[in-house]
Amino acid sequence: MFGTIRRKVKIASRRKNEVVYEQLGPHDTGLFRFYQLKQRTSEFFYQNLGRCNVEVHDTPHYVLASALNDGTDDERCKAEEFYTRYLQASWGSDASLDRIKTKIQSFRALFFMIKKDGIKKAPVLTYLTDGGPAHIVDGNHRVAIAAALGISFRAEVWPLDLAFLKYSRMPEFYGSGNLDMPYQGLYVGDVECIPGRRNDLITRLKLIPRDAISGQEILDVASNVGVSSLIAHTYGARSCLGIELSQPMVDIATRFAMFSGSYPMVQYRNINLDKQTLLPSQSFDTAFMFSIYDHLKDPSVLLQLADRHVRKFVVFEGHPGGEAKNYSSFLHSGVFARVTELGRLHTSRFKIDHSRILWLCEKM
Repeated sequence: MFGTIRRKVKIASRRKNEVVYEQLGPHDTGLFRFYQLKQRTSEFFYQNLGRCNVEVHDTPHYVLASALNDGTDDERCKAEEFYTRYLQASWGSDASLDRIKTKIQSFRALFFMIKKDGIKKAPVLTYLTDGGPAHIVDGNHRVAIAAALGISFRAEVWPLDLAFLKYSRMPEFYGSGNLDMPYQGLYVGDVECIPGRRNDLITRLKLIPRDAISGQEILDVASNVGVSSLIAHTYGARSCLGIELSQPMVDIATRFAMFSGSYPMVQYRNINLDKQTLLPSQSFDTAFMFSIYDHLKDPSVLLQLADRHVRKFVVFEGHPGGEAKNYSSFLHSGVFARVTELGRLHTSRFKIDHSRILWLCEKM
């Protein structure tokens, strides 16, 4: 409770001091980017667009608003069908026909209200990189309707880390003891755009021999928000699949794969390793197993993954203070022909004790 209150106070204070307002005209809004991507909606947009960058003009929100503004009956029906398919992708099994009908009705009501009175609640925008396009963090419907109607409006522009703190509400990222920072920093390309408690992710991948990454198909076990996969792709990995217990983290990871232009060569899936396994046919050249051993109810599943699904290399990172003897059942199991210590990494951005060991495990 205290952490939640403190976080709200921090957001309110930063919003007062750091948020700026912009008056935007019709020529600005159509090229704004869609921010609130999830795994399912990323798949939807990529299937429909064949590219990663999703602009306002590409969205079902804009298509429906344009049809309501000056479209024919046939165009409105097609726009509602497009919007329905988007809602089905976004909501999954929760996309009942009644719920979709209610959503379309509320969209129509919002459209006519904005057409009459303009936008009353300012949308929230942010920029991922300096000089890059604006992304709509909150207010996709409002911006799409304004773009379709050709009207101006005022928007709030938030720093990216503040927008992430406010609109990515999940305990995996934030807590009273976590300094309101995600565990991993968030990257676009190889540039950290949101600082994380671990700031050695590029350092870690640079310790790995190039032939274990470049041109390889990589499995990223317990991928968190997927940064290791994204960086590995910039280092020449052929493809990466991140598997992660948390669906919200899978959504964030997929979002940044879209932002980086790495999707679909970098993808993520929600898998609980304590209960689920990969398909027998799934095979990878290299697996990343970073600081996951002690978090599993049965760590032997990592050895099963290495034995059954990895052809060449496992890059294994221990926990802070862990030594080889703590992981002997994995490192010295007989599955690997050679195990080499690659280096030691510090515990976090705030604690520099270099007690995380990184090993390269080469298959027989």
